[in-house]
Amino acid sequence: MKLQTTRNFAAALACLTLMAPSAVWAGEPPAKQAFMRDVALKDGGMLVGAVLNPAGKPQANVAVHCISGGKVVATAKSDDRGRFAFNQLRGGVLQLQSSESVALVRVWAPRTAPPNAQQGVMLVHGGELVRGQEGALLNMFSNPYFLGGLAAVAIAAPLAIAAGS
Repeated sequence: MKLQTTRNFAAALACLTLMAPSAVWAGEPPAKQAFMRDVALKDGGMLVGAVLNPAGKPQANVAVHCISGGKVVATAKSDDRGRFAFNQLRGGVLQLQSSESVALVRVWAPRTAPPNAQQGVMLVHGGELVRGQEGALLNMFSNPYFLGGLAAVAIAAPLAIAAGS
């Protein structure tokens, strides 16, 4: 009798696991990781950049905010070629933000930047850019239905083997 109750409980748990919405398994979405870039300031503390769409076309009249220490220290608008510039900046960590993109940069005073520092910043404005760095196999193993089925099999298989003995 106890084995039958255990088997029924395991079957019910497996069914509930498979029927649960994916939001139950997903939890909180992972925070987007900011990638910090080294950028060399030009003379006069000038930081230059461009706003482009995901296809690489310049975006005009996009407001770009320069944020330091959580406060907006400067704002610029991109011109018809997508270019923008901030003047009189000092070295440090800055966040450049438009309505649809964010870039975290470490700016260096003129002639102090490391050799691999960029000469400007590119903001991709528009739809989210997906680079396809995750393979289909990784997506399969992170699918909540696959994981639920795997858990159901892990529970049901030993019970079926024990029932057959």
